[in-house]
Amino acid sequence: MVHPAKILAELGIHPAKALGQNFLVEFDSILPWIPQLKPDDTVLEIGPGLGGVTNFVKDHVKKIILVEKDFRLAEYLKKQFPDIDVLREDILNIKKEFITNHQINVVIGNLPFYITTPILEKCFVQWGISLGIFGVQKEFAERLLASHGNSLAIFFSQLANIQKVSSIPANAFYPKPKVDASWIVMEKRKPAVDIKRWELLLRGSFWGKRKSLKNAFLKNPHWSSQKFTESWKQKILTYPPPLDLNRRADSLSVEEFLILYNWLNDNTNK
Repeated sequence: MVHPAKILAELGIHPAKALGQNFLVEFDSILPWIPQLKPDDTVLEIGPGLGGVTNFVKDHVKKIILVEKDFRLAEYLKKQFPDIDVLREDILNIKKEFITNHQINVVIGNLPFYITTPILEKCFVQWGISLGIFGVQKEFAERLLASHGNSLAIFFSQLANIQKVSSIPANAFYPKPKVDASWIVMEKRKPAVDIKRWELLLRGSFWGKRKSLKNAFLKNPHWSSQKFTESWKQKILTYPPPLDLNRRADSLSVEEFLILYNWLNDNTNK
């Protein structure tokens, strides 16, 4: 396989930091997740770059659609893969209608760090995909897999079952980034909560550094946007909570947040 540096030089392209362009040069890390793909899958690949991952995926699925923001790379991909649809677009501009119309059920891609969270929200909140396979910074993967301590892990715990499947050393990329990365697999799950209320509970809980849950609940600005949170505040002020609200949000597990969520939304048992 031709090294990305040679191809980019021939195309007159310099990797753009603003787009998070780091191209895989070693592909051993993708082998553990290839078996997750099925022959009837329709895959959307985010930021395929020079098509390195595409080459491994395309023969394992029914169809793959490439979404590339960089017009130079999009033109290159069209020439390399004449039988594959290449869409020159910002992934965050893709609407659910596009996903539905093309029956896309799997999304894969090495994600730029600066938009990793918005992309995951897009995939599992707006689009409702069945499976996501993503290359993310190692630290981000560790946060996402944590049992407590951050709102990211707590939030996505209700949207997907998440596992790390392999590591991607920094020297597997060109240009070489400063940190290692990981491949994670996210399988859609049926949430035990209303996602909008779940998100609002977490926004309120993690608002303000070093604040107790009770102070965060009563003072955060996020809850003022919804009428139902008035009943939450009233319950907090009136009835004994199931957990100690003097604790901070980062000390609670997913299970404890579920207890809080059910208590706040239970209109029968005060």
